[in-house]
Amino acid sequence: MSKQQTGLRIGRILFKQFQQLCALEKLRPGEAVESLVRLAIDSGSIGDLHADIAKRGGKGRALDEALFR
Repeated sequence: MSKQQTGLRIGRILFKQFQQLCALEKLRPGEAVESLVRLAIDSGSIGDLHADIAKRGGKGRALDEALFR
């Protein structure tokens, strides 16, 4: 399977926080981003993904469960 580089640009502080989460979960940032993109595609929209996560409790383990099911 070929890969496509996205070149996402996000704020420095947000990226540092993202890196910390990835380190805690022992994921490379690219793996985490790819998992999130897959979830959005499977949900049919980013808004639907957000709504699904909010229904499950909003934060914390709900996203972890969605990413790793």
